[in-house]
Amino acid sequence: MSWDEELPPDIQKMWCQWISEVPRLSELHIPRYVLSSSAGEPTDVLELHCFCDASQTAYGVVIYTRVVKDCNVEVNLLVSKSRVAPLTKIVLPRLITRCIACRPTSKQSQSNSRSQKAF
Repeated sequence: MSWDEELPPDIQKMWCQWISEVPRLSELHIPRYVLSSSAGEPTDVLELHCFCDASQTAYGVVIYTRVVKDCNVEVNLLVSKSRVAPLTKIVLPRLITRCIACRPTSKQSQSNSRSQKAF
């Protein structure tokens, strides 16, 4: 199929249906349990695990929460951030430094401390 060629009717129908359903995505709600599904109850252990990595093309960081309560372990994604590496050549150690400098940790720590004060 070339770029200027018209879509076959069956594909046109699927495309129009998909386009008509796109506004419904605003109704999509994904629950986010950060600490545990039994929020409000004290936990035995609460840990933040932060991982970062960098390459010549991109760098990123991710933070997970690990909650232990009554010998049950629950791990949830707290925040992640990624960036495309700059076009100018930068040595890998400097990219790793930029990865660490994404700084979701300080903002997350502040919001987590506010959440803990609420309990």
